[in-house]
Amino acid sequence: MKKLFLVILVAVMTISLILIGCAPAPSPKPSPAPAPAPAPEKVIELKFGHQNPPTGHTTVKYLDPWAKKVEEACKGKVKITTYPAESLFKAREVIEATVGGVADIAWVQVGYFAASFPLTSVMSLPFLCLDSGKIDGKERSGGAVNSHILQELYETFPEVQAEWKNVKCLFVHCTDPYKLFTTKKPVRTMDDLRGLKLRELAGPPTEMWKLLGASPMMLPAPDIYEAASKGVIDGNNAPWAMVATYKLFEVFKYWTAAPTSAGQFAIIMNAGTWNKLPPDVQKAIMSVSGYSGAQFAGDGGWGFEARDIVLEAAKKAGYTLEKIDVTPAEFAKWKEIAGKPLWDKWVKDMEAKGLPGQKVLDKTLSLLDKYK
Repeated sequence: MKKLFLVILVAVMTISLILIGCAPAPSPKPSPAPAPAPAPEKVIELKFGHQNPPTGHTTVKYLDPWAKKVEEACKGKVKITTYPAESLFKAREVIEATVGGVADIAWVQVGYFAASFPLTSVMSLPFLCLDSGKIDGKERSGGAVNSHILQELYETFPEVQAEWKNVKCLFVHCTDPYKLFTTKKPVRTMDDLRGLKLRELAGPPTEMWKLLGASPMMLPAPDIYEAASKGVIDGNNAPWAMVATYKLFEVFKYWTAAPTSAGQFAIIMNAGTWNKLPPDVQKAIMSVSGYSGAQFAGDGGWGFEARDIVLEAAKKAGYTLEKIDVTPAEFAKWKEIAGKPLWDKWVKDMEAKGLPGQKVLDKTLSLLDKYK
């Protein structure tokens, strides 16, 4: 019996082993699908419009380099395409074009819109500008120090900021002091100014020339060359960078070494475009704007070398710009007639509009004294 049982057990085990060996192998568990690669972040494309020609001094030294600084600060997340030479909008349409979204970023010459930015225009008042100065103990160009002062006024006064409420103002900035350039007649005294047709911007600079006996008229910068060559204007009050940008040394023969006023500018953005930007991109843009942008603009566009560049270019092209000096006594007369009287009038006009004209003027004077 035992022998039969062992035979049956061996047979059962043998059959079991055969069946196990014939059974299909278990299917391996499928490997998890690899996670999809993250989609590349879409580059933000911004349109930047301005009035200057693509090879102009301010374009090459300031506008293009600043756009590059923005791209670098944003680490490839932003691409700026520039539209120079009024190719996106006319100079006098810049505010409307930016508010309307034609441009994402734009460079504004405040003098075209003095009535809209009366407090921002304070440094267009006669003789409120520096040829050079010191910031943090370091000697800086008139463009840099005047720009720093204007940006400080913007940061200090909510009323100045409110003038830019329809756009995002990245920073404001200034030129070095304007000088008078004339075509046929050198200007040494007020008598020389009488009846001269001078291109000037709206607001206090226009009033200054009227008080000094000239006849000011407003023209966009790109129109100055033709107007001077045809005798429509006899002169132009301008910074050296403008003379370089538009090759005005070809039509003007004299420059009068008397600082008059400074031009104000701003870099602005469409408010909707700005608000849609990611916070990190906004922070990156502001890292090269504000005070940093103002000083960069002032040094780049209107730095110490601007005059030398113009004089060298004129010499190479066979033109001569003769320097005309004004005596200290004569210049004091200009300031007495067209300086403080216009400051007082400006304050009165601002106060009549409910704006803090006296506070802004006093702050401007204190900053000029601080940084000179």
